[in-house]
Amino acid sequence: MTDEVGERDSGLAGERTELAWNRSGLATLVAVTVLLRRLWPLHGFKSVVTFILIAVGAAIWAASMRFAQPFLSA
Repeated sequence: MTDEVGERDSGLAGERTELAWNRSGLATLVAVTVLLRRLWPLHGFKSVVTFILIAVGAAIWAASMRFAQPFLSA
């Protein structure tokens, strides 16, 4: 089995990429859940920090899914 240097076999790369994004989203969800359980009940500064971290995580996830969409559909 000899492959040309310029030849690329995509195979299951798209499916693996999609699964990796799903695992990343699940890991973020778990991290947020652990953070909320650790800091509960939220008072004062802890609530602000928690909600900022949740918002930043959601924004990063949404941006990464938008960025990855062309690669996933290819």
